Amino acid sequence: MGGLLAATGRNADKIATRQLHVVANLRKCIRECGGMNVDSRRWVHGVDLMQRMLEIDPAQRISPTQALAHPFLASGTVVSPPPHGLTTGQGQNAPHPVNTDVATFSLR
Repeated sequence: MGGLLAATGRNADKIATRQLHVVANLRKCIRECGGMNVDSRRWVHGVDLMQRMLEIDPAQRISPTQALAHPFLASGTVVSPPPHGLTTGQGQNAPHPVNTDVATFSLR
């Protein structure tokens, strides 16, 4: 087992179980962390995309090409502004709809 949470001295089985729980209950986990309103209609595709990207089995995980074609990204609409401290590639806050195919963000 690898990854950030699988540091030496940690219980790999417990970590794997927690990761599976988070992915299976992503909407609830985001809600409990005080994240976005994932119950809104516009976030249905966003949560679906996150779950597909976090799929444990690489054979079942969404590919980058498939992710770009996913309705959440292909719609060309940003659901909410980027988190504080992030900007679009042009240094402007992301507009609400995005006129480019893919919005890219970078740290200031």
